[in-house]
Amino acid sequence: MPGVVSSDIPDGFTTRTGNDGTSDNPLLRLGHQALPKGQRPMGPPGVQRPSSRSLIASMTRSDSPRRFVPPTEQTRPSDLFHERKDFSINRFPRYFHKDDDRTMLVYIDGACLDQGDLSTAHRRRGGCAFVYCDSKPGQKLALEGTVGGSEQTSNRAELRAVLFFLQLRMWEAGGADRIVIATDSEYVVEGACGRIDTWIARDWRTANGSPVANRDLWEALRNELRIADEAQLSILFWRIPREWNARCDALAKEAANDTDRDAELGVVSGLMM
Repeated sequence: MPGVVSSDIPDGFTTRTGNDGTSDNPLLRLGHQALPKGQRPMGPPGVQRPSSRSLIASMTRSDSPRRFVPPTEQTRPSDLFHERKDFSINRFPRYFHKDDDRTMLVYIDGACLDQGDLSTAHRRRGGCAFVYCDSKPGQKLALEGTVGGSEQTSNRAELRAVLFFLQLRMWEAGGADRIVIATDSEYVVEGACGRIDTWIARDWRTANGSPVANRDLWEALRNELRIADEAQLSILFWRIPREWNARCDALAKEAANDTDRDAELGVVSGLMM
């Protein structure tokens, strides 16, 4: 498999290449089990606010159950999600829904430098990032380059941003039953909310019969969604305007501009935050 993983990883993170010999996709996180719903922390008495079934139902569409639906098109993530401490022992700050303590949001973005000019393809470099609260700087990761691996693109960077977040830690250990991924990437949202199922049904072929681009990343994302489904953890996707994702976009570009990159593509995990 292609590529390189970044060394732009804060202390406490680890990278792992390969996956115990059971697949040739080094981005598959195998053997991981999410924390079952019944084992997630509930919080101290009097702290948890109840949520209604109608509120939870209104967050998605029956024809696209992974697509997050805001109350209006003008509703911003900051209108619904505010920083609060989670229910873990460490009480980490997270974005939680103002009316539901079990729904958490994260901003995600990816960037690729020198993508527009084919003459500079050998210099392309991707980066990704996510932001999970106001009081912390977020996390960023420089991605694999073009030498010895797949050519970097913004689409790959955006998908890697989702994987970076989902694979980093057991987010549901703070009490979340739903995680809303807010991104300005149409490629990620439309792929995750429907196209991926069609591709799988066609044996990873598009409508015209050509191979699906970035199959390694889509396979890894499908694996993460399967793990979450088995643990009754809903992963929802919300496409937002780019200007609403400015903080995360800046972090992703910083990561893409980093020249210090590891030589192997692999899963990133950690024990921070």
